Amino acid sequence: MRIAELLALLGRSWSRLFLYPGGIAFLVAFVLMRGVYWGKPADHTGENLPPQALRLPFSESPLFFVSYASLVMLPWLGLALMPLPLAANIGRSIDVVMVLALLEWPRLWLAAYEYRQGRIARLAATLNSYPPCIAALGLLAIPSGSFDIRLLMQQPTPATPLLLSGVHWLGACGLLLALPALLGLGPFACPPPAAIVFRIGLLLRNVGITLLVALPFAALIPEAYSWLLPLPVCGIALLIWGMQRLGQGRAALPWARALLWLVAIEIVTAIGSAKW
Repeated sequence: MRIAELLALLGRSWSRLFLYPGGIAFLVAFVLMRGVYWGKPADHTGENLPPQALRLPFSESPLFFVSYASLVMLPWLGLALMPLPLAANIGRSIDVVMVLALLEWPRLWLAAYEYRQGRIARLAATLNSYPPCIAALGLLAIPSGSFDIRLLMQQPTPATPLLLSGVHWLGACGLLLALPALLGLGPFACPPPAAIVFRIGLLLRNVGITLLVALPFAALIPEAYSWLLPLPVCGIALLIWGMQRLGQGRAALPWARALLWLVAIEIVTAIGSAKW
């Protein structure tokens, strides 16, 4: 599916892009940007930021402007495609790989940019996060046999074999355990970029990744208790805070090894479930 087709789908349900989930998530990310990335009050006015961080690169060539604009627009589009409760129905299946690619674009762009400058911390966190994330999504796809994001995030039914139910929840927990590397927390922490466009893009991405991880657990809440749906996101936010405190200032190598063990368990489980 091309970007033009995605925009055509969202045009028929424009509320997804501008109200919920895209618009609301954008506003949440902006509030978080003020509170998380800009710790000092003076930073809110831009006094401690370099002049080039306070403007978009209108003076650059059109190609550069489109590239910078994509850092915000693509994760925003990924957020709008999330199958959140009460969101307008698009009427077409959306591949989780495509949603993840849209969300990941700002981090990939920034990791490549920093690598060219000799900084590899963000690239290392990126490479450590993808194997457990991909393996976990593969486990989530086994019960349904599809990478449709709506099917991946549905709770197993009573008719689902116990083994496949276990595979589903192992995938959900695998995504949860990959969060420090996915979000750049604790031992995988990277300094925030100076340019505002990077910060907004990364925060939109982080909101989308957090919602993606929370979706399997949100499926546990009965429809009659839909007012409890924010609880999984709040629980994961609390877990993120704990991971940040636990891993802050520690070496990343032991955590990277633990992620390798997690990937090995996920791969062995996927092979074993295929035999059944």
